[in-house]
Amino acid sequence: MKSSKKFIKLALPGEKLAVIEEFEGGEGTYIHNGSIRSITIGIPSYNLRSRKVEVKSKQRARIPNSGDTIIGQVESIQNNIINVRIHYLNNEINDGGFTGLLIIKTIKAGKDKQNLPMPCKLGDLIRARVVNNNNGIIYLSIDRAEDGVIFATCSVCGGKMVKIGNNIKCVECGIIERRKLAIDFSKFSL
Repeated sequence: MKSSKKFIKLALPGEKLAVIEEFEGGEGTYIHNGSIRSITIGIPSYNLRSRKVEVKSKQRARIPNSGDTIIGQVESIQNNIINVRIHYLNNEINDGGFTGLLIIKTIKAGKDKQNLPMPCKLGDLIRARVVNNNNGIIYLSIDRAEDGVIFATCSVCGGKMVKIGNNIKCVECGIIERRKLAIDFSKFSL
């Protein structure tokens, strides 16, 4: 019984790929005691015509750092914490699976604490600035004018939202919702 799945073997640093009598070492390799070995973690590529072996380095997703700009989707909202799945880092796709935290501040009104309105809702695409990356926790801010919701759908019917002043309105059901909108809400592009 044949399996239809194809497995790609990763070469690890120092791993023996071939001997110099069979192949010539190429990019991502070095020769040690007559053996061609991998310099890096990557996918080995054997060219049988040129008799050359190379290792294509598997590029890792860059970790968001302070000052970077992200675009991500709101995954969950709990009390004053919004979890954002990061899809773009400085306008480049980032498939590292990183999640950032947007902390919503509370204000004091006398003895009572009053929560500010939520700046975004579940499923919204937002642009934010990374303010800190502390112990693997990525903290985000949407304080700048260019930050905030850049795309949203209606939380009632899922319809398209258009900007009306400082609010957004659903073209399907007519509901008006409030969000912290980015300056380019209806016309952003990557």
